Amino acid sequence: MKKIKIILALLITGMMSYYFNYYMINYSNVQGYSNKKIDTKTCDLVIKYARILDGTGEKDFFRGDIAIKDGIIVDVGNINNEDVLVFDAGGLTVIPVPVEIENTNVVMEHLLKNSYPRYPAHYIYFQNEPYKGLTLAQIAKKRGEKPERAFAYLKRKLPSTEKVYLFTQDVDEKKLQNGDHSLKELLAFLTGNLAQAQGLDDKGMIKEGCKADLCFFRSEEYDEESLKSLFLKGEIPPSITICEGGKIVNQ
Repeated sequence: MKKIKIILALLITGMMSYYFNYYMINYSNVQGYSNKKIDTKTCDLVIKYARILDGTGEKDFFRGDIAIKDGIIVDVGNINNEDVLVFDAGGLTVIPVPVEIENTNVVMEHLLKNSYPRYPAHYIYFQNEPYKGLTLAQIAKKRGEKPERAFAYLKRKLPSTEKVYLFTQDVDEKKLQNGDHSLKELLAFLTGNLAQAQGLDDKGMIKEGCKADLCFFRSEEYDEESLKSLFLKGEIPPSITICEGGKIVNQ
């Protein structure tokens, strides 16, 4: 009888330790959870049970809820959903919508034909379709080539008057080419970093005060390596649902 009690005590202790650690990893402020209490009755929408990659470049995946009011994120945390519209994002990953170059006051135009290698491949953003919004580095990844070969191809294909944007980001190009950046950093290059570099502090991140423009995809369909491969090409997984201006829109 004494042995059974000891075994039961050990099992209970183990379970308590497991759930405590689970809570600290998934629901504590360390992983991006807010301890602030908000009145969800004033919110328009709460997104529950999502796996979040927030676009700041600072946090890995974490589980969380997102409260939205008037198209703006008002809290990210373990949020009470009493008397509010709820979107169940269980099994889904949510990321910010990728950011485009909007503030042309912070970029410089340059002729494509003599832009590289004078400037790093990740500084060179294309203005026109079919490459609009992509960098030379991303196009090279799409083509499975070094930037030098991709640049030579584009110079032959596009008009000699083709112009690109030169836009500086604090990126180690060699690490970028080798795929050595972390997943959170690669997403931030497409979202939060790109927004902040343009002075668009309310875009590209899942945090309080940012616009609730979000993409959702099925978590089980993409592991870390497949996401890295997409982000390096300037792509994201196809969305099954989006949140646009704080409203859920089914694709």
